[in-house]
Amino acid sequence: MKRRRTVVFCSLIAILAGLVITAVFVGDYKVTLSDFFGYVSAKITGSAYDGRMETVLIDLRLPRIIAAIVFGAALSVAGLVYQNVFTNNMVSPDLLGASSSAACGAALSIILGFSKGLGFFGAFVFSVFSIVATNLLSKLLNRKDSLLIAGIIVGGIARSCLGLLKYLADPENGQLESIVYWEMGSLSKVHWEELRSIAVITLLIIALLFLLRRRICCLTFGRFAELLGIEYTFERAFVIIAASLLVALTTSVCGVISWVGLIVPILSADLTKSGSFEDNIVTTGLVGSVFLLFSDTLIRLISSSEIPISIMTGAGGLIVFVISVFAERRDYAE
Repeated sequence: MKRRRTVVFCSLIAILAGLVITAVFVGDYKVTLSDFFGYVSAKITGSAYDGRMETVLIDLRLPRIIAAIVFGAALSVAGLVYQNVFTNNMVSPDLLGASSSAACGAALSIILGFSKGLGFFGAFVFSVFSIVATNLLSKLLNRKDSLLIAGIIVGGIARSCLGLLKYLADPENGQLESIVYWEMGSLSKVHWEELRSIAVITLLIIALLFLLRRRICCLTFGRFAELLGIEYTFERAFVIIAASLLVALTTSVCGVISWVGLIVPILSADLTKSGSFEDNIVTTGLVGSVFLLFSDTLIRLISSSEIPISIMTGAGGLIVFVISVFAERRDYAE
C-alpha cells in the first residue's frame, strides 16, 4: 500500500510539472521555446527584452498557474475534510453555503459599483458569515444532523438572494454578465495583488489540516473518538470551519468552481486504494491541482474566448463520477 502511494505521488508530481510547462506556452499570445529562453537569457544578462513577453508570462500566466495549483488543492482538501467528518463521500464543500454566499457577496459588490478589491472582500465576508450563520442555526436546531440541515437552509437562502441580485442587475452596463461569470468561476482575472496574500493563507490552512490529519481521521468514529483523546465537538467544528474557509478564500478570488471538492477525493481514494484521510490528504491535494490546472489549460487551448471554468470541471467531474458509480456497482455485483 505504501509503495502504491509513493508511485501515485511521484506520478502526480510529474504530471503536474508537465502541465505547468504546457500552461506556460498555451494561450492567445503564442510563446515559443526560443522566445521563452530568449526572455530568460535577457533577464539574467540584463539585456533588452520584449516587454509583452514579461507581461504575458509573469503578470498573466504565472499567477493563473499558481492559482490553479493552490486553489485546486484547497477545494479538494476541503472536500476530503467534509467527506471524512460527515462519513459520506457524496458531501461537497458547499455544504455550509460558503460558495453560494461568496457569489452573493460578489454580486452585491458588482451591483453597488464597488472596486475589484472590495468585491473580493465582500465575497469573503459573505462566505464567512454563512459559516457563522450555519453554526448558530445548527445549535438552534439541536439534532444529530443539524449542521447538514442548517447548511442546506443557509445555502438555499444564499442562492435565492443571488437570483434576486441577478434579477436586479443592469444588463446594459455588464453587471449581469459579471455576476453570471463570477457564479461560473474563472481564473482569468487572478492577479498578483490578491494572490500574494490569499494564496499564502490558503496554503497555511492546508498545512494545518495536514498536521492534524491523524486527529481528523479519528473523527470518523463519532463520539467514540473521545476515547482516543479527541475533543470531538470542538475539533470537529474547528476542521469544518477551516475547510469552509478554504472554500471561501477560493471563491472570493476565482468565483464558484463546481465539482472539484466532490469528485477529487473520490478519485484520490480510487488511486490510493485507501479510505483513510491520513493516506489521502496529500494525494487529494495533488489530484486537485492537476485537475484544475488541466481544466484551465484545456480551456485556453480549445478556445480564444474565456469559457467559465466550471463548465470544464463540471464536464470532467461528471465523467469521473459516472465511471466511479459504475465501478462501485460492479464491485458490489462481484
